[in-house]
Amino acid sequence: MKTRFKRASARLLSLVCLSLLAATVFAGCAKKPKHAGFTVDKSNLFGIDEPLWEKGSPDASNNNFQVKGFDLDKTVGLIEALGAKSFRLRFPREMVTNPSATDGDMIAYFTEAAAKLRAAGVKQIIGTSMIFPAYTDFRPDSAYSAPHVDDPAYGPWLDAVTTLWKKLAALFPDITYWEMGNEFNMNTFYHPNGYVPPIGNVLGEGANGFTQSELAAQCVNYMYYASKGIRAGNPSAVTVMPGLSCGPGGMGSRAVEYFIGDMYGLIKSGSYPYGADKSTDCDDYFMCLNWHPYVLNGDLDASWLKYNNDVYAVAKKNGDDGKKVFFTEFGFTDMGDSGVEERQIGFMNQAFKYAKDDMPYVESICAFRLYECEFAANWGGTGETYFGYFKEPSNGKGFSPKAKAFALQTLYGGSGDLRRYE
Repeated sequence: MKTRFKRASARLLSLVCLSLLAATVFAGCAKKPKHAGFTVDKSNLFGIDEPLWEKGSPDASNNNFQVKGFDLDKTVGLIEALGAKSFRLRFPREMVTNPSATDGDMIAYFTEAAAKLRAAGVKQIIGTSMIFPAYTDFRPDSAYSAPHVDDPAYGPWLDAVTTLWKKLAALFPDITYWEMGNEFNMNTFYHPNGYVPPIGNVLGEGANGFTQSELAAQCVNYMYYASKGIRAGNPSAVTVMPGLSCGPGGMGSRAVEYFIGDMYGLIKSGSYPYGADKSTDCDDYFMCLNWHPYVLNGDLDASWLKYNNDVYAVAKKNGDDGKKVFFTEFGFTDMGDSGVEERQIGFMNQAFKYAKDDMPYVESICAFRLYECEFAANWGGTGETYFGYFKEPSNGKGFSPKAKAFALQTLYGGSGDLRRYE
C-alpha cells in the first residue's frame, strides 16, 4: 500500500514538473513586450508639433524668429489651453555640433522649455533633431547632405552620428523618446552632395538625389548608429523611427508602406548595418515606428484608416506586432480659406476617432502646427503658411485663434482662453 502510494505520488510529481516545464517553454516562445515601445498609452494621444527655435525672419519686435513675435511663454500657454499631452520638441543640431552653443544659452533655453511644457500638462516630450555630421572627412554642401555608401568617409560619418546623438541624449536625460530625424525617405531632408532641390515644392524629389533603394539603406544604417548613440547617452531612452513622409501622392501612394517594407527587408537580410556587427533585431534600429499620414488631396475617410493599417501590417509581418507608432506630424493646410478650414476640422476629428477606436498601435498624433508662419512659404510654398491653429500677429493684433483652434481644444479636452494673447 505504501509502495503504491509512493509510485502514485512520484507520477503526480512528474506530471506537475512536466506541466511547469511546458508552461515555461510556451511562455518563452510567446512574444512579450521588451520595452516601453511595446506599451501604447492613449493618454498621450493629443499632441502638438511647433518649432521653438527656428530663426531667420526679422519682425517688428526684432526677435528674429520665423514666427512673427514668437514668445516661449505664450507658446506654452496656448499649448496648455489646448490641452495637449504630448509635444514634439525639435532641437537644433547646433546643440551638439557647435561648442559655443553647447556652452551658451541654447541648452538653458531648451531645458527651460521642457520644464515649462511639463508644468503646462505635457506628459510626453518626443525629442528630435536633424543631425548630419560635418566634422569628418566628408564635407557636406547642404544642411542635409550625407556621403554615399561607397565613400571612404561613410564609416567615420556614421561613427560621428553615434557620437553626436549620444551627446544630445545625455544633455537631456529626462527626455526618453528620441525621434532620429525627419522624413528620411525624401531627398529633401536626406541627400548626397550635388543634390538640386525642386523649385518651390518641398515634396518634389529634385535632381541628383538618392534612389529610394539607396535612401532605405541609408536610413537603416543611420537609425542603427543613432540608436547606438542615444542608448549610450541615456540607457533608458526609447528610439523612434524618423517620421516618414507620405510623399506628394499622400497615403494612397503607399510610399510609407513600401519604404518600411524595404527597411525591414534590409534588416532581416542579415547584411546590415554597414561596417559593424550585423543585427537582425529591429529594436537595434528603432523601438517605435513613425510616419506622417497627411491628407494632401481629397477627404479623410475609411481609406485613410486602411492605408495606415496596411503600413502596420508590414510591421506585424516582421515580428513587430504590438510595437507603438507615433505620428509626429499631422495636419491640414487650409490655404487661408475658412470654408476649407471648416471641412478639415471634420477630418481632424475623424482621424482622432480612428486613432482611438481602430488604431490600437497609435500612441500620439502631433498636430502640425501651432502657428501660421508666413516665412515658411519660402521653403514649402504658399500652402506651408496655413497649417497653423493661430494666426501670426498683424495689424495690431497678437496671436489670434482660428476656428480649428477652438475645435482642437474641444477635441483635446482643453480649457482656458485661446484669445489671451490676441
